[in-house]
Amino acid sequence: MDVDDYFRTLGHDRATGVLPSPPAGASPQAWREQRRDQIWRDWGLAARRPERDLPPAWHVTGSVDQGSHVVERGWFEASPGLVITANLYRPAAGHASGAGMLYFCGHSPAQKIHYQDHPRRLAQLGFTTLIVDTLQYGEISGKHHGLHRFGEFWWVSRGYSPAAAEAWVAVRAYDLLVSQGVDSSRIGVTGHSGGGAVSWWAAVLEPGIAAVVTSTGTVSEISHLDHRTLESHCDCYFPVNPRGEAIAALYALVAPRPTLILAPRFDLWCAYGAVVATRDKLADHHAGHSREPWPLEVFGFEAEHEYTPASRRRAFGWLTQYVRDGGAPAPELPADTDGVRLPEEDLRVFGGGAQPPRHAANETAAAWLTDAEPVEGLTPDEVAQRVWDTCFGFAEDRPPAGGVRIERRYWRAGTEFLDFSHEPEPGWRVEATLRRPLPDPGDRAEASEQPLRVYADHRAVDRLSKDPVTEPTLQLAVRGSGRSAWHPARDWHVRRAAVLLGRPLAAMRALDILRGLQAYAEVAGEPAGVHLYAGREMAVPALLAAVLEPSVTTLEVTDLPATLQLCDQELVERGSLGSQPEVGGLLRVADVDDLLAALQDRGVRVVTE
Repeated sequence: MDVDDYFRTLGHDRATGVLPSPPAGASPQAWREQRRDQIWRDWGLAARRPERDLPPAWHVTGSVDQGSHVVERGWFEASPGLVITANLYRPAAGHASGAGMLYFCGHSPAQKIHYQDHPRRLAQLGFTTLIVDTLQYGEISGKHHGLHRFGEFWWVSRGYSPAAAEAWVAVRAYDLLVSQGVDSSRIGVTGHSGGGAVSWWAAVLEPGIAAVVTSTGTVSEISHLDHRTLESHCDCYFPVNPRGEAIAALYALVAPRPTLILAPRFDLWCAYGAVVATRDKLADHHAGHSREPWPLEVFGFEAEHEYTPASRRRAFGWLTQYVRDGGAPAPELPADTDGVRLPEEDLRVFGGGAQPPRHAANETAAAWLTDAEPVEGLTPDEVAQRVWDTCFGFAEDRPPAGGVRIERRYWRAGTEFLDFSHEPEPGWRVEATLRRPLPDPGDRAEASEQPLRVYADHRAVDRLSKDPVTEPTLQLAVRGSGRSAWHPARDWHVRRAAVLLGRPLAAMRALDILRGLQAYAEVAGEPAGVHLYAGREMAVPALLAAVLEPSVTTLEVTDLPATLQLCDQELVERGSLGSQPEVGGLLRVADVDDLLAALQDRGVRVVTE
């Protein structure tokens, strides 16, 4: 199968498949809470939850009075060292409704200055509004574009995504608003582009959010794969996805809170048809298991990836109806923004004597923000189970390889060749070639009594050699080799698409090795032991397979990286696959040295070069 066909098949499955639902008779609300707890763990934020016992402090560096409201410029810490710049728009006495609003900026470098029309208008409508800078372009900058531009594929191994980081900032911003006297049951969220995506993620994590308006922040996997828009899309749209679930399964956790999706019909990145299909899927899913209504609408309009006066008015109307006024519709939509814009110096937090805190560590958040559960002190079997549970959620369990098929059998110069194929996953067929000495009529030794040499790399089988092999040798093709190989120029897209679908490439290749060994056992019987050999980008998959497969007694690898927590500069400079594969969430539990130690504790002979 071609890799594009494979990805599109998975994307189509997510577009048409059934979303997770409460079991029969279960409470939808209780089930959503269980799912929400799982998402906190998936995104690596579960250990951060106790920090919410205390709201973040709001440090004001200045303010400007606009009559109908006062704009405070300030900062807060979502976690110690994660410093977020923001503006707080406080309605004047007599104008405040007690309701609050969080506005999440998109990818404009000007951030809260660029998007100031929105919190200004919301404050005029009575909302105490906090507009939050992103990590990417805040006054203390971090990074969104790790995979998108900079080859920081170790983020995947760390179980980190800027989507989760921004979601954590969002819930801490919610806590901050509550600490400022806003009614916790009357806080809405809205934002544009990446901020539209964060509006979803904030409501996924925080059930107290009353309503959502997301502008150009709704995506579907199949649209990105069909239209090849993944390459130009920021990582903040794509949370960590260890079980390979559909993004729509996350959106579904926002139900039944009123949700308005602003969708330009000519948006490059968020195709309008895909947005409407996502809305319909969510509505059908909710209606199938809950009698509680879910106000969920798409507002389409003639524009590209932007707001229009009509879309802004529709957003303001939705938020006033469902957050400020408790669901009562207004006779007409609120007016659009008034066009008054403050100069940059009135909105910037730092400058004019105000300095950022020296301990800010936004730039390195990927290395420390998400949870870690190291495997120190565990037995080799416990290490293997932890690695499987953390990194192979997309595989669900360990069934034997499917569809084992003998393709051809022939002899050459005292060697028997057996070509066979198998399906490590339904629909994806990979090949293998077994070479073994022709049996001596007087030799009664079974093949299963001999150790098996296994090569998991790209080298072709030498079918013309006149030198007979002396022991069974298995050449395994894995995804990206043999008939399934793709051009190196496509590596970046393949790696990002694999991550989008919750099955990073190195983990899929490790699965191919494991299932290949299972297929071999079906063809030739269980070996006495496995000597596994691999190099370059196959080194890490082979290491994982050795940890997970008890029959491996020797592992010999070349080009094994010392750690997975490095930017792959080789990838950045050459646009190639490089030598540092990513494995989803592995660095939360173990690095390369931990896995090598587990093998040695098991008595496996390990040779690295």
